[in-house]
Amino acid sequence: MRSILPLLFLGVLLSACLVGAAGKQPPFTVERWVNSMPLTADALRGKVVLFDIWEYTCINWIRTSPYVKAWHRDYAALGLVVVGLHAPEFEFGKRADNIDRGIRDHGLTYPIALDNDFATWRALGNDAWPAKYLYDGQGRLVKRWVGEGRYDEIEEEIRRQLFVAKPATRLNRWRCRRKVLDGGPMRYLWRKSTIARSSCSTEVMRSSCKGARTGFGSCWFQGSRCGSQWRGTAQS
Repeated sequence: MRSILPLLFLGVLLSACLVGAAGKQPPFTVERWVNSMPLTADALRGKVVLFDIWEYTCINWIRTSPYVKAWHRDYAALGLVVVGLHAPEFEFGKRADNIDRGIRDHGLTYPIALDNDFATWRALGNDAWPAKYLYDGQGRLVKRWVGEGRYDEIEEEIRRQLFVAKPATRLNRWRCRRKVLDGGPMRYLWRKSTIARSSCSTEVMRSSCKGARTGFGSCWFQGSRCGSQWRGTAQS
């Protein structure tokens, strides 16, 4: 028993070291970059970084893409850097002409890193498409999401980390998201409004609204349902 204890202690210590290493943003080991000069973890310090693990033919990723593009559009100027890490599921996904066409067809304008050898994928410990990894301004992993959905949760965490990184950041007061099916791809429309004038229902829950200023304003609201297809968050 006495001889086993040091081994157990060593195992716990090594596990703690591995967890700590996995919690830091890994270096990029990729074949090439599109839409950007090569980025490094050190150069991204002070920025909130969202890794989007994608594959251009993956239907599950395609359904998440409008959200990722909207986050890049709305928060890049406030300090968010979206990095699309493309890892090919099939051999044809490694061909430069195919992936470049996929980037154009999907309208991706944020930095894209081509991880044909899965080196950065393995450094992340990733195991699925699509997946998202959010890192704070110090390069520490905040949270990982796998698959579709939980978009409100992801965006709320992005906003929180932007404020933590730069407390003077002014975030938008109100946004509603609506899904529109027009016989083609699903589109996501955003509209600014106020609570009183919004088209959302009055089913609104208040939390931490005691006049104390938070990272999102003096009050934070979560709209549970807005009509049949609207969902949103608001600030006062």
